[in-house]
Amino acid sequence: MPIPKLTIMAAILLAGLSWTQLAAASCECGYLVFRGSQASVLFTNSIVTDFTDPNINDIGSDWWRTSNSISGDPGNVPPLLDLQYSVDNIYRDGEGLVVMTPAYSGKGPVGGGHPDLIDLPIHLLSELRTVLEDILYGSFRATMKTSSVQGVCQSLFFFESDSQEIDIELLTGAPNETGGTGSLHFTNQPDITPAPEAGFDPTADYHDYRIDWIPGKSQMWVDGVLRATLTQEVPNIPGKILFNSWSNGNPTWSQGPPKENALLRISSTTLYFNRTNAAENTAFSARCAKATGANKVCMV
Repeated sequence: MPIPKLTIMAAILLAGLSWTQLAAASCECGYLVFRGSQASVLFTNSIVTDFTDPNINDIGSDWWRTSNSISGDPGNVPPLLDLQYSVDNIYRDGEGLVVMTPAYSGKGPVGGGHPDLIDLPIHLLSELRTVLEDILYGSFRATMKTSSVQGVCQSLFFFESDSQEIDIELLTGAPNETGGTGSLHFTNQPDITPAPEAGFDPTADYHDYRIDWIPGKSQMWVDGVLRATLTQEVPNIPGKILFNSWSNGNPTWSQGPPKENALLRISSTTLYFNRTNAAENTAFSARCAKATGANKVCMV
């Protein structure tokens, strides 16, 4: 799908606009995303959430907790667990937002393998998603610290379907050595992308993760450094942004499930993006046309 006409029009107008940093800015004409040596890209909308802010009510109005379920596979060796996303596994504490995979407490075929077992225990997981589902291209950022508990997959990703998905995924289970070549994955689904050397311990401190998605290309950044550029299987239809923490006992991926609570900690998220909602885009054009200040466009 091509860039919405609104975005093209706004980009053309950039020559006549001045911009400023986001602080104390109105940003009526959008957000110009700086991309290092590459051309900057203008997006029309933003969602900024500081989960450490005590004034935010619960998780804020821009996010939902997922409560769906995913069937396991009793025929796999070892069998894969049924998954149930629980709203109770997403909560705030003194560090910000917690997205938790709880310790596995069921009696089941995890690790040892019992392929004849039909009724698998359910493992409760957690997933956070944007309320908006019409996000088409953007720059999606989060400051996160992953768990040191083995046996989970923790992610920032765009999703519309299994073939329209962009992932930054971090695996915690051995042999996915922390900071090694098996722990950090950048992927446009359904492709499987070789994992790069992480080069840092994602469990020791908070790090900045970022997905830039433009037509024909997705790029992944860590701590301000461009780590991957993918041009195959790039999504081209609108969807939503999600975070999750999960395990189904798959020995080739998540491993586990964990024996202790595994916490993905998110201190803040910042999303810049376009939408396909015609009414919202018309309103954006009207706001931009009326803007007269020096801060019409914010450089971010």
